[in-house]
Amino acid sequence: MRIVINIFFRNVEADKNYPFHLQTEFSHIICCVVPCVSPFTPYGLAPFTGIGDGSMDLALIPRISRCSNLSFIRKVAMSGPKSVLSMGNKLNVFRVARWAFTPASLLENVTANDFSDAIDSQGSWNLDGEILPQPKDATFQFRLHPRLIKYFGREVDLNAPVKRTGCCRRDYKKLSNIVRIQLSQ
Repeated sequence: MRIVINIFFRNVEADKNYPFHLQTEFSHIICCVVPCVSPFTPYGLAPFTGIGDGSMDLALIPRISRCSNLSFIRKVAMSGPKSVLSMGNKLNVFRVARWAFTPASLLENVTANDFSDAIDSQGSWNLDGEILPQPKDATFQFRLHPRLIKYFGREVDLNAPVKRTGCCRRDYKKLSNIVRIQLSQ
């Protein structure tokens, strides 16, 4: 199964008639919009992503063997992105503003025999834990809408060390780096 990934870079004027695209078989397509910090990946899966800048980190892993696939999943889960750098030219990583996924059944140069194979081998997507089957006749387009939802604490680094100002008495109780409760006098 061959697919096309159209990639649109941020702050780069792309030719509308011929956007940058990759056409190959992929085992994994990983798109991160937040650093994805967890106890297993202390630096996050995509440590340089930001919430409000409108960009995503897109990682494309080509078709690899099942053994290599299990090894890749284990490496990513246990130690984040630094362990998969050894994949070398097999790993394609991009900082993008939006991207599109076109299944093989919609490609112009697909023969009748390849078309039936492409329809039978369509995969599924795991979007934040939700399993979504790939439609056979639709292109998926992904785009980030920055600052669409208002929330407090934008771009706050919760792991930054707290600076102590001395033994002065505070008139507030600090529950976290974001939340402070005013003490009644």
